[in-house]
Amino acid sequence: MKIENQKVTAYIPKELLCKAQDITKCGITETLKFGLEKVLQTKNYQKLGELYGKYSSKLDLAKLREDR
Repeated sequence: MKIENQKVTAYIPKELLCKAQDITKCGITETLKFGLEKVLQTKNYQKLGELYGKYSSKLDLAKLREDR
């Protein structure tokens, strides 16, 4: 699968970028990619949290344990 890249121009506070780069120990592109991935992960964790308790499993855990 080929990944397409998109060049962007963004105005980011220098202090914010420098602090983020200090944490990631990476360059600008890698630091920004890391941050964007974290945004997506956070959203996915929120969606997962919304599902908590909404699925009722009909599996019998005691019976599953006997199969071992």
